[in-house]
Amino acid sequence: MRTLGLQCLLWVLLSVAAWAAKEPCFEPLSSCPRRGCAKAGSPSALTNIKKRNLDPEGELKTLSFGDFEELQAEVEERFDGQYSTLTKPDRARLRTLQSG
Repeated sequence: MRTLGLQCLLWVLLSVAAWAAKEPCFEPLSSCPRRGCAKAGSPSALTNIKKRNLDPEGELKTLSFGDFEELQAEVEERFDGQYSTLTKPDRARLRTLQSG
């Protein structure tokens, strides 16, 4: 059992070291585009752009834990619990969710 624990610890340490040694895709960091290192137009790029929204439009709202519960319940109702892999039209339906 101890050997298995040491092997797991070694695997974690090597994984973290490999991640930390990864070269940045843009230097200096200030030259990094809003899409990050993701390929332009990819789902990851679009997610990164949304996460780095520096110019929000409209009134900002603080969300509570209850707001997230309501949003989750609405998603489960709209997609009958079948939302682990959403198509582009499915994702578009998420834009009309109302919080609070």
